[in-house]
Amino acid sequence: MATTPSKELETFVNPRPKRRYEIRFEAPEFTCLCPRTGQPDFATLRIRYCPDQLCVELKSLKLYLWSYRNEGAFHEEVTNRILDDLVAASAEENPDLYWGLRGGGGNFGVVVSFEFALHEIGPFLAGMLLYPLAGAQKSLAAFRDFLADTPDELGALAGLVTAPDGAPVLALVFVYNGDLDEGARVLQPMREFGPPMMDTLGPMPYRQVQTLFDESAPPGLRNYWKSSFLERLPDEASEALVACRASMPSPNSKLFIECFGGAMARIGRDETAFAHRDVPHNLLILGAWDKAEHDEANIAWARETWKALQPYASKGVYVNYLGQEADEGAERVRASYGQAKYDRLVALKAKYDPNNLFRMNQNIRPAKS
Repeated sequence: MATTPSKELETFVNPRPKRRYEIRFEAPEFTCLCPRTGQPDFATLRIRYCPDQLCVELKSLKLYLWSYRNEGAFHEEVTNRILDDLVAASAEENPDLYWGLRGGGGNFGVVVSFEFALHEIGPFLAGMLLYPLAGAQKSLAAFRDFLADTPDELGALAGLVTAPDGAPVLALVFVYNGDLDEGARVLQPMREFGPPMMDTLGPMPYRQVQTLFDESAPPGLRNYWKSSFLERLPDEASEALVACRASMPSPNSKLFIECFGGAMARIGRDETAFAHRDVPHNLLILGAWDKAEHDEANIAWARETWKALQPYASKGVYVNYLGQEADEGAERVRASYGQAKYDRLVALKAKYDPNNLFRMNQNIRPAKS
């Protein structure tokens, strides 16, 4: 074993893996350097964890903590890095489970607490460009072509929605997370196209971005959703979208085209259970209405809209957008992962949840032994 400061955490096999117990460790003189002053920062560090298959060797942990003594970092950052490293050390014993948790749709456990690493962001350059439904096909084509060469800092969404005055419109939503002047330069071609009937792009804080569609989604509405990933968005797909918006029975319903790419698409296909990192778009049909007597018409509209866009869809679907299995069909759960990953998840389910305790979800049933 090492006797000098080291970032390597050593582990040993838990002698009682089936027993629930807690290991506690306290470092009363933890030290790192203040990144602003360069002076030593002292703290008392307390670690508590319940081991699974592995335990962290305590001398190794002491040497690990010692390695921070000449490192410039705030205690908040150090705390999260230590947590990440402890989790990673445990993950080496159960890499298959950690793989399944990243996209497995709640089939392998429940979250009992959240810990967030927050980053200061904003203000964004964000808002909408609104176009009349009559010219929406041309606007959608320009939107599609524009997004073919844009930076990671730009997020985008196309929505066929209802304006506050009741008019059907195309809303192109943009959020640029970066320098505002650079964002304005990036978005200038879309602002000049048309031009739009309304341009609300401007500096906007993060929390305000989350409220852009709040007025059109009051509480108490009835809902029915359908979704598919789209392999492409040709002019014919735009034509179908506009036609379906024209037949929409409720002004509270929406048709969204979500746009992907960037960092999400650069994660290796086999690194997580999520399988569809290469698709450019997602179709999201949000049926929303106010009274039960309108259920049949609105559900039928959502289903017919989904069918009309299937010629342009991939075989996959985002698992979080799936409805009940009785409505969607068991094959849709399989499609959300692809056959190879689904088979792997079924085997994992048999290993970690053979009795299917975690089943109130888009369920992956364990393989029968």
